[in-house]
Amino acid sequence: MHDDPSLPDTATSLAQQQLNLSRSHLAGQIIRRWQEDFVRFDRDGLEPFLPFWNEAAAPMMRQIVQISDARGHYPAEVLGIGGDGRLQVQEPDKAPVWLSAGDVSLRPLAS
Repeated sequence: MHDDPSLPDTATSLAQQQLNLSRSHLAGQIIRRWQEDFVRFDRDGLEPFLPFWNEAAAPMMRQIVQISDARGHYPAEVLGIGGDGRLQVQEPDKAPVWLSAGDVSLRPLAS
C-alpha cells in the first residue's frame, strides 16, 4: 500500500512488486517495446492492439461523454473503437455512429 493521497488505492510501485530496476533500464525497455509496437502497427494496423485498448478503456465504456464536431456539442455514450481507429458512440434515442473526426471530452457533463 502507498501513502500518497493523490493516488488511487490501487496504485502500486515497482518496489512493492519486488522489481528492482533502474530508471534507465526501465526507460530502455519501454522504448524498445514502443519501437516493436510501431513496427507492428505499421505492418498490421490497429487491429492487433484493439484487445489492449478495450481492456484499458473498459472503465470508459458505456459512459456518457461530450462530443464536439461540425454539428456542435452533444452527449453520447461510448460504445467502442473500430479497427480503423474510429470511435463508436450513440446519442440518446439514435442509432450508433462512427466518429472519424471531432473531439471527445471525458469531463462530467453540466446538468
